[in-house]
Amino acid sequence: DIMRLEEIEGIGANSVEQDEQFSSLKFEKLFTKELHDVSMQIDVGKLCVIVGNEESAKSSIINVILGEVPIISGKFCFNNGNNTAVGRPTISLVSLKPWLINGTIRDNILLFERYDPERYKE
Repeated sequence: DIMRLEEIEGIGANSVEQDEQFSSLKFEKLFTKELHDVSMQIDVGKLCVIVGNEESAKSSIINVILGEVPIISGKFCFNNGNNTAVGRPTISLVSLKPWLINGTIRDNILLFERYDPERYKE
């Protein structure tokens, strides 16, 4: 379960107007082995759907994009190679499998993040 993995320091999120691109990427597949030579490009403003059989690394690829899975080798570029916190794209993710943590409604919304009253004021 991804919620039980050790937290990795992520990088911030911003909207970008550049493409994202994998190039000969090698990374650890969640819960099993590593993947080799994964290459793809996601064009700005286009809908990208990742489909595949069960255990085909869909979640691992998404977690690489989100910065949650360490890259062993290769290149993951966004914002024309500006892989800084400022260049990190904003990504929306919808899981097919709903789940709740054992806690309050607030806990389930925050998902272990600190509550910031200013953010939720509206």
